[in-house]
Amino acid sequence: MTFTVFTGLFQNVIVLIVSNHEGNQKDKATIIMLQKIGLYFTIFTSLILLLLGRYFSQLFDFRSPYFFGALALLLISGVLASTYQGIIQGLHHFKALSVYGIISAATKVAFAFVLVLLGFNILGAISGLVLSNLFGLAFAYFYSRKHFPLGNGFKVAIDWRIKKELWYAFLVFCSSLSVTFLYSADTIVIRRYFPVDTAGYYSGIATIGRIIYFLTSSIAGVLLPSIKLKNSVRQNRKTLLKGTALVALIGGLTWLTFYFFPAIITEILIGSRYKIFASLLPKIGLFLLVISLVNLLFYYLLALRSNFLILAAASGPLAILVLSTFRHGTPEMIISNFLIGGLLALILAAGKILAASLKRNKYEEINIGSDTGL
Repeated sequence: MTFTVFTGLFQNVIVLIVSNHEGNQKDKATIIMLQKIGLYFTIFTSLILLLLGRYFSQLFDFRSPYFFGALALLLISGVLASTYQGIIQGLHHFKALSVYGIISAATKVAFAFVLVLLGFNILGAISGLVLSNLFGLAFAYFYSRKHFPLGNGFKVAIDWRIKKELWYAFLVFCSSLSVTFLYSADTIVIRRYFPVDTAGYYSGIATIGRIIYFLTSSIAGVLLPSIKLKNSVRQNRKTLLKGTALVALIGGLTWLTFYFFPAIITEILIGSRYKIFASLLPKIGLFLLVISLVNLLFYYLLALRSNFLILAAASGPLAILVLSTFRHGTPEMIISNFLIGGLLALILAAGKILAASLKRNKYEEINIGSDTGL
């Protein structure tokens, strides 16, 4: 989870740069500089993991410190892969992005299966991830090099452009961290206030509920490169409405299935012993449908580089933490807390988008009026 948040920082920045690229070589220089900054930071983190590998292996009860060496390689290859993945996404080459995903998934399963079978256990699983990352990286590198060549002659210089993109990376971090908390922290809160068996049953039901989020999260990824600052309010709004309709349709139909057939779905997916908590599935599904919409609107605000995103991103988790401190008598209360926090973030994000659209719409009308003599 943390790994995904970290690599997503620079990837989303690069998506926005590429999608707004109009032949300016400085854009490519900025991408290379961001990649190098990410690499320097990752190499520094990896060195700490390697130097303290034995300490961490004892602390977390790992049999071998080599696990952290594999993790260091995973971080480095992940940052490189996210750069080229962001370029492909920014170019709107979604077929190539799908091929990248297939290569990564297939090699991940194949390598992890073989290495675990050979007796490497956790080290084998993490090594499988590293090898799959390298295969995916190779495809993404050669594809992006063909369609969006970066060149190699740019030096790292922290100028105003880099500072601007690093601030945007901070916005991405706030958004990613907030959404990750909103869709996954319920199991941690449940574990904090309830016995192990209750937390285990809840975790199983919550895993089913998250199907809604994962079914719809890719829509937000497609939305990001389609929203551009140079577009008119009408163009961006039309794209947002399409994305919202898709999330509502796919997520809504899945939620209705959860609502009418919770016990059957639970038994089919995770077994009959979890049916005692199946009644929670509709409510869990509802709050995750709200989080799916929050994720979409956060991506929209990211595409428009809105600093208001920091407030919206902080509001949901803070509300949940405060509510859960005072309301935690039953799992239903915890779910309600997450639903309230999600709705707060959704209302703030939607309100900001609506207010900004109205303001920019009025500005465009004034400009059109002055150009036409009205």
